[in-house]
Amino acid sequence: FAQTLQGKKKSVVYPSWKETAKIKYKFKAGTDGTRKAAFRKAALIWLQTACVELQEVSSGEQVNVGNYNSKSCHVNGLGYIPGYKNTVNLGWCKNFGHLGSLIHEIGHLVGWDHTQKRPDAQAKIMGPDGKWHGPYLKVHWNRITTSSWKHQYQPNRNAYFGSSARRWVNYDYGSVMHYGTGGSHCKGGACMDQIIKGKKTAKVGNRKGFSGQDILKANDQYRCSTKSFFIEGSSS
Repeated sequence: FAQTLQGKKKSVVYPSWKETAKIKYKFKAGTDGTRKAAFRKAALIWLQTACVELQEVSSGEQVNVGNYNSKSCHVNGLGYIPGYKNTVNLGWCKNFGHLGSLIHEIGHLVGWDHTQKRPDAQAKIMGPDGKWHGPYLKVHWNRITTSSWKHQYQPNRNAYFGSSARRWVNYDYGSVMHYGTGGSHCKGGACMDQIIKGKKTAKVGNRKGFSGQDILKANDQYRCSTKSFFIEGSSS
């Protein structure tokens, strides 16, 4: 939703929401300032993009955020689970160079699964629009090294691929929630290939930030509604 004004330097328009979905979080004692600053920035980017507000608190029911394992960066718990306290392990997401990955992990907090787990990613299914869609990926299961990694590619029938408002939405290879085709857990070649009518196309995966489809998805799922806009930055 943020837009840079033409004819202006460093001036960006952000929405002010009528209401927000609030997620309270607390930093683990001893979490360093650089990791905290990076997570807060990713949280701000979410609020500037959709009506999802992460609120830092000191007590009460909240998501725990900290450096629990420096060898990974992940979230325990997909979305809100009654009686379960989500944990965000910042790990190697230790500075502003990992903002895209932090945006990705906050996506898990709000309930987003990996894009390659969409029901139509690996199979032809009927979408909310009453038409057939997919498949968009060819997964090479024999190249995925462990069962825990294979889980990240297994279809989730509840994963978002449309709604009553937006109907079916285009498969988004460039989503911040999509894996790349390869990785250290892939042996003997790529774990998956992109296909459209049997042909490979562009690069898969993104950890720079929200894609256009990500923004539409967030605003659709939370039924975001703006009350006004404000301008940040200086004009020329």
